[in-house]
Amino acid sequence: MFYYCVDLTSLDVSNFNTQKVKKMNNMFRALSKLTSLDVSNFNTENVEDMAGMFSSNRQLTQLDVSRFDTSKVVSMAEMFNSCNNLVKLDVSNFKTSNVRDMSYMFYNCQSLTSLYLTNFDTSQVTNMNSMFKGMENLEALDLRSFRTSNVLNFKNMFTECFKLKQIDISNMDTSSAVNMESMFSDCYSLT
Repeated sequence: MFYYCVDLTSLDVSNFNTQKVKKMNNMFRALSKLTSLDVSNFNTENVEDMAGMFSSNRQLTQLDVSRFDTSKVVSMAEMFNSCNNLVKLDVSNFKTSNVRDMSYMFYNCQSLTSLYLTNFDTSQVTNMNSMFKGMENLEALDLRSFRTSNVLNFKNMFTECFKLKQIDISNMDTSSAVNMESMFSDCYSLT
C-alpha cells in the first residue's frame, strides 16, 4: 500500500478501519524517512500475512504493536527487517501458533538491546533463517519456550549478534534441521 514511498516524512493511518484486512505484507516497507508511525489502533484479528510489514523503516525509533492480534498470521518473515534505529519493540503478546515463517524477522535491528519472546509459540515454524542476524546490541536472548521440531532452516540465525553473551536454547529441537550454516557466526561475546 505504501511500499517504497521513500520520501514520506509523515503518515497518519490512525483512523484506518482494518477489521476485514487479511494481508498487510509490505504495507509500510521501505519508508526510509518516516520517523513515527501510529498503528496502535489497527484491528489485525483477520490478518494472515505480515511479512515485511515494517521492513526497512530505518528512522523509526519506536513502534507500538503491543495490541496486535496475530493469532491468524502465517508469515512474519522480514516483519521488522532493517528497522535499524528501533530501540523498543514489545511483541510479548504476539500469538504465533499459526506462524510458519519467521525468517529475517528481526534482521538488522541494530539498536534493540532486549527482546521478550518467552510467549512465542514456534511449534509450526519451518524457517528461522537469519531471524536475529545483525542484532548488534542484543546482550541476552531467552528462547527456552521455542519449540523447533519443524524448523528446517536455522541458517545465520544468530550471525553478527556481536554483544550477545548468552542464549538459552536448552529446549531447542534440531531433529528436522537441514541447514545450520553459520548459525552462530561472529557471536564474539558468547560465553
